[in-house]
Amino acid sequence: MPRKDESTKKQRGRKDRGAAAVEFALVLPLLLTLLFGIIEFGWAYAQMLDVRHGAREGARLVAVNDFPAGLTADDLSAAQQTDHLVATICDRMDLTNDAKISLELQTVGGVSAGQTVDVTVEMPLQTVTGWFDPLIGSKELTSTLQVRIEQEATWQETTDQTCASTVAP
Repeated sequence: MPRKDESTKKQRGRKDRGAAAVEFALVLPLLLTLLFGIIEFGWAYAQMLDVRHGAREGARLVAVNDFPAGLTADDLSAAQQTDHLVATICDRMDLTNDAKISLELQTVGGVSAGQTVDVTVEMPLQTVTGWFDPLIGSKELTSTLQVRIEQEATWQETTDQTCASTVAP
């Protein structure tokens, strides 16, 4: 004859059957939210670093009036020089999907040494998992740097020139 302790253990085992599955179903959404949150934050941070890097690179290129190798100011028009600068900025960024580059002078008149220019890089925030799309919506990552021009500039101002529309000369 089984002892009383053994029979209650068997009965308790039958009652608890499926409890682990229910508990797992309750905890799983929280664990997935935490996991996907970590992944999305890391991806968003990497994108922000890339946008900042693009703005820094662009500011340096604009300040020194960068030219394609072997060419001078006489070889390119202002529009071609601007296209070259934007294409070079885009080449130096890792994630250029829908990135927009703007070069805006802070003073009126010619582009001469000592003047300041704002270099702005904008890119829409992209998600990896889609888990937080309703919360994030259509956020834009933006970085603007103001730099003093070091050499006589031969480029022209541009606003929201996309990376996809530029091809380096």
